[in-house]
Amino acid sequence: MNLGLPNLGAMNSSCGCCAPAAGAGFPMQGGFETQQQMMMAQMSQMMMMLQTMLQQMLGSAGGGSGLAPTGASFGGASPSGGGSGVDGFLGGSSGTGAASGVAPGTGEKGTGQAAVDLARKYLGRDSISLKGDMPHFTAAGGVTNNCVDFVSSALESQGLVKGHHINVRAFEKELQKQGWVQVPANQAKPGDVWINHSRGHTELVATAGATKLIGSNGSARQKVSEHANNPSSGVIYQKR
Repeated sequence: MNLGLPNLGAMNSSCGCCAPAAGAGFPMQGGFETQQQMMMAQMSQMMMMLQTMLQQMLGSAGGGSGLAPTGASFGGASPSGGGSGVDGFLGGSSGTGAASGVAPGTGEKGTGQAAVDLARKYLGRDSISLKGDMPHFTAAGGVTNNCVDFVSSALESQGLVKGHHINVRAFEKELQKQGWVQVPANQAKPGDVWINHSRGHTELVATAGATKLIGSNGSARQKVSEHANNPSSGVIYQKR
């Protein structure tokens, strides 16, 4: 693309019809005005080309065909939804009014991943403090024994278990009644239920292969934590 401007002593050679007659040292009367008009036209054309290139670059980066209309955020977010334009550009905000945050949840509602996403909202908190905040959670075990309560609440919030449960052995039997089956650790996926061999503790499987668990942990005062796990440390139930 030629971004240079025409020489004031001669017209652009790409346009033969506008070139001066051979031997003419200066343009005819009015030639200067013609040159100015051509210069302006070339500059206008250059600006249009640059704008088109910018639109194509932004469209490629955002997954769209070009710039978003005035007043709309990138990614399809509704202007009235309250989501930021940057959030919409990167992730396609739905316009619900809530920012996606640093680590947005990835699970669709009603899935095991969605149960894990919900559990992660409470990382670091004393489990007893979740009563009235986490759906279905009752803090039945006080400050020391809320592991089943936490797992049951996360799964119940996604419709993956029926009823609320606070005892490990009773919870395991109910899982079996509701169609959950034991699977080997290499088949485990987020949202499965891990129960230790002594049936004294339970957590949610947080990662594929049960390499991490998330739950209400601790002996003196339980907190919600996510941690590494030995996949052979317990049994794993999966909804079928």
